[in-house]
Amino acid sequence: MTIRTRLTLMFAAIMAVILGGALVFVYGLQSRLVRDEFYDLLSERAATIATIFLEPDSSARLRMIEFEQRNVRTLPAERILVVGTNGEQLFAMGPASLPIPYELIAKARSAGHAQRSLDGRQAIAHSYRNNIVVVVSASDTIGSEQLDELQWIMLGAFLVSLAATFAGGVFFAGRALEPMNRVVRRVEDISASNLHLRVDIGDGRDEIARLSMTFNEMLERLEKSFETQRTFVTNASHELRTPLTAIIGEIHVQLARERTAPEYRASLLSVLNEAERLNAIVSSLLMLAQYEEGRMPLNPEEVRLDDVVVDAIGMIQHHPGSERIQVQIESVDDGQRFAVRAHRSLLLVCITNLIDNALKYSSTDLVEVNVRATDECVSVSIRDHGIGIPADVLHRLTEPFFRANNARGIPGFGIGLAVTQRIVSLYKGTLDMVSDPTSGTTATLSLPSKRSPF
Repeated sequence: MTIRTRLTLMFAAIMAVILGGALVFVYGLQSRLVRDEFYDLLSERAATIATIFLEPDSSARLRMIEFEQRNVRTLPAERILVVGTNGEQLFAMGPASLPIPYELIAKARSAGHAQRSLDGRQAIAHSYRNNIVVVVSASDTIGSEQLDELQWIMLGAFLVSLAATFAGGVFFAGRALEPMNRVVRRVEDISASNLHLRVDIGDGRDEIARLSMTFNEMLERLEKSFETQRTFVTNASHELRTPLTAIIGEIHVQLARERTAPEYRASLLSVLNEAERLNAIVSSLLMLAQYEEGRMPLNPEEVRLDDVVVDAIGMIQHHPGSERIQVQIESVDDGQRFAVRAHRSLLLVCITNLIDNALKYSSTDLVEVNVRATDECVSVSIRDHGIGIPADVLHRLTEPFFRANNARGIPGFGIGLAVTQRIVSLYKGTLDMVSDPTSGTTATLSLPSKRSPF
C-alpha cells in the first residue's frame, strides 16, 4: 500500500469517526427532544382531563367531555384512564385491550407524577386532589417518522461527506507527496555515471527538503568515494605495472642468449629488487583494504612510543642515508609517560614510513627525530631539510598514490602516508604535516597518552 493511499485512508477514518460521533450525538439529542415534547403533550392532555373530572357539576362534566372528544385531535393509539381513590375506573377512553398500568399509577400516587414506555407506547400519570390519578398513553408515530427520516438524512450526509473526504484526501495527499515523488524521480535518474547531479531541496524548510539535503549529502559522499576509487585503481594499476614490466623485461633480456654466472646474478638481483618493490606495494594495498573494511585490530595494548621509535630506526639501518638520522628523546622521570594504547607492529609501520620519507626527500641533510610526552599525548616529530611540499597539495598527501610534482623522480608509490594516516586515526591520534619548499618538511604523529581517555 502506498503512502498516499495510507494517508487517505487514515484521514477518511478520522473524519468518519468524528463525523459519525457528531451525527450520533445530534440524533440522540433530537430523539430526546421529540420524546420530551410528546411527554409534555401527554401531560397537557392529562391536565385537561383532570380539570374536567374535578368539576363538581356532573352535567357540566359530561358536556366538557363531549366537547373535548369532538374538538381535540386524538393521538395515535391514545388511551385515557381516570382512576379513583380505591383504584376504580372513573373514566376510560381508547383500546380496552390494553392492561391497566397499576405500577405507574402507584408511582404517581407516591411521587405526584410518573412516566415510562409501555409496549412501544409512551405513558404519563399525574395525581391530583381527591387522590384522582389521570393516565394518558399514546404512540408517537409522527415523532418516530421524523426520527426515521432524520436517520436517512444523516446516513446520506455521512456517506456523501465520507466520499468527499476520501476524494479530498486523495487530492491533498497527492499534492503533499508530490515533492517526494519529484525526489524519487530525480534519484532514479542518478547512476554511477552522473553522481554530480543533485536533488532540488525547494524552500529548504520542510521534511522533504531535509530528505533532499540528506540525499545530496549521501550523493556527495558517494561521488567522492567513486572518484577516490577510480583514482586508486588508476594509480594502483600504474604502480603495479611498473615493477612487473621491469621484471618481465629483465627476464626476456636474460633469455635472449646465454649469460655468464655474474650476469645472471646481477639480473636476479634486479628482479629481486623489483619483486620487493611489488611486494611492498601489495602489502600496503592490503593494509589499506583491511582498514577500509574495518578489519584492523581494535584491541590495543600498552606500548611505549620511544621504544617503537628506537626499533623503527634499527629496522631501517640498512636503508641508504640511515646514518643521517638524529634522535632526541625528551628526558622524563617516568618512562611510562611515553606509553600509549596501540599495536606495536602498526606503530612500527607508521614511524618507518615517516622516517623513510624524510630520508628519501632530504638528500644529504640531517633527519631529526624528536619524541616528547605530556599528560595528554605522546608525539613523534620527524623533520627533514629536503625539497618540501607545495602548499596547494599539502592536504592531499594522505590520498592513496598521490605524489606532488616535485617528487615524481624520487622512488616511491604514494601509499605510505595514506597507510600512516589511517593507522593513526584508528587510535584517535593525529598526523600533522608542515612544509616549506625552502626549508623542508616536519611530520608530527601524536597519540593519546595512556593516562587520557581513549
